[in-house]
Amino acid sequence: MNSPQSETQSAPSETQQGSPILACPMPMPSQEAERQAELEQYLQLGALPKEAFEDITAILAQVCETPIAFVSLISNDTQILASERGLGINKTPRAVSFCTYAILTPEDVMVIPDAQDDPRFINNPLVSGPPHLRFYAGAPLVSPRGYALGSLCAMDYKPRQLRLEQLKALTGLSRQVVAQMELQLNVRKLELEVERRERTEKILLEEKRKSEKLVLNILPRTIAEQLKYSPGAIAERFDDVSILFADLVDFTRLAGEMRPVELVGLLNEIVSEFDGLVERHGLEKIKTIGDAYMAVGGLPNPSEDHPSAIANLAIDMQDAITKFGKNRNLHLGLRIGINTGPVIAGTIGRMKYAYDLWGDAVNVASRMESAGDTGKIHVNENTYLRIKDSYDFIARGEIPIKGKGLLSTYWLDCPACQDS
Repeated sequence: MNSPQSETQSAPSETQQGSPILACPMPMPSQEAERQAELEQYLQLGALPKEAFEDITAILAQVCETPIAFVSLISNDTQILASERGLGINKTPRAVSFCTYAILTPEDVMVIPDAQDDPRFINNPLVSGPPHLRFYAGAPLVSPRGYALGSLCAMDYKPRQLRLEQLKALTGLSRQVVAQMELQLNVRKLELEVERRERTEKILLEEKRKSEKLVLNILPRTIAEQLKYSPGAIAERFDDVSILFADLVDFTRLAGEMRPVELVGLLNEIVSEFDGLVERHGLEKIKTIGDAYMAVGGLPNPSEDHPSAIANLAIDMQDAITKFGKNRNLHLGLRIGINTGPVIAGTIGRMKYAYDLWGDAVNVASRMESAGDTGKIHVNENTYLRIKDSYDFIARGEIPIKGKGLLSTYWLDCPACQDS
């Protein structure tokens, strides 16, 4: 790439303890703002390989046979010595820097045999005072974009000249400095990109975890796993499950007496309590509809004890709602119906998945709830026959059930169940 055109632009000379530093205004290359932006990229990203620089300055001092060698970078008002031998400093004001002039001609090596004979440096405090520098040779450090960022320099306390092979070595080593800077810059960019991707991956994994947790709050784990690898409708037949329907009695009246935020808060507490009980008994919550609650045992993972587990859930739910009412001085009642039998289970919907149950056993369980009494657990004969030896029941006799005719049903006895 061609180097940007360099020109000398006037800038106010700096002073040191009231004395002029330079005999003439400090020069500025053309496109100084762009050059500064280029240099800032290397500085901000830490693209200065100090160990490699030290090796290069050591080689330069030996090749040029000078006591001083350094890598100089010219920032806005400072000369940064990224590596140095013989000076014992790491920066100077830009106004006293020989390299300020070297970067004006990126294509050339600047050689000053004797600074005391050069009007640009005769009043320079580094020449007229300690350390009394005399000789300078600097090869500009030209970036791949064509900006002279600084110089690779050799200096001496006495006048001298460099041989042709030394000048060639200086030029070659300056290119190595830039190559090392560019390599380090690309490494840092790659490291930052890796860090950015790792942060992005971490965020994505966290969002995935949240999404999966949300899905697990909606669907059974095994169903969620199936949908993850095989999106689409899922349908399975289960020949033996137990279904529970529960309904908060007279909740509509209560809704008319409470502020919306209080009502939703109360319902949330009740449903959350029921959710905890479902989890404790190893069952699956299917859904809530308004103030109605549906749970099932025996799917999606078949089990032998699901009738007992669903009965225990019903007993605990009645106990929980009784305590809720007493603690909040509210008249809360729960009607529960249970049935056991075959069902079809699966997911429906495209935008918002829902896992639901269908079949006659589901309908009968729902009828057990609606035909039950407040504070009681109404059980169909199918469930009763499975667990009658483990629980106390009260026969209700044959009652008419919508769509089914007369069915023999039972009350499951429990400490919290109220007399109707």
